[in-house]
Amino acid sequence: MIRASDAAITAMKGKAVPILDFVLTPHASSEIRRRGLDETVVRQVLADPEQRIAVRPGREVVHSKIELEGGAIWCGYLWIGSKPG
Repeated sequence: MIRASDAAITAMKGKAVPILDFVLTPHASSEIRRRGLDETVVRQVLADPEQRIAVRPGREVVHSKIELEGGAIWCGYLWIGSKPG
């Protein structure tokens, strides 16, 4: 049996679980365009979130910082629902 070190376990406790299976609603797609982002940024945040916060049953907020072209950093929150629509 392989066991992770205590340091590795401590580091993993703070890591948010990625969201790899999702559907972008028409509203979400519209908001992405309105904010001048693209789906790549959303996919990066969902795949490697810094934080996931449950705000009510079926709803979460996902937070991350992403470095964009030109060195700009996007720091944003995405609202996630358990059911599209």
